[in-house]
Amino acid sequence: MSNTIAKLHSSLLAGRLGNWAVQHQRITKAQKGFMPTDGCAEHNFILQSIMQEARRAKKQCAVAWLDLTNAFGSIPHDTIFTALRWAGLNENAVDTIKLLYNNTTTQQHQYEQKKATPTTS
Repeated sequence: MSNTIAKLHSSLLAGRLGNWAVQHQRITKAQKGFMPTDGCAEHNFILQSIMQEARRAKKQCAVAWLDLTNAFGSIPHDTIFTALRWAGLNENAVDTIKLLYNNTTTQQHQYEQKKATPTTS
């Protein structure tokens, strides 16, 4: 698990970056992921409403699912930093975000749970 201070720092930066992006209209209203409101619930409600209306009106409804597995992790970090600059984020803020990625590692440990041995009396 990550250092608690690092998690807190990252969370504060994410909140400030999100607020900046909304205030400066750098995020579309269609963006639902990584936002303070539950975008999944909103999208599910809209999808359910469309499907119910199609059933009620006996019309066809086509639905496509797109799963972007690990989309964020697959983008080179330099591309992210360049996009932040293009969006108008100042260099000091970009440098601060870069620091989150310098010399960081993640380790996962898996602990096996011992099986309980049944006892008889």
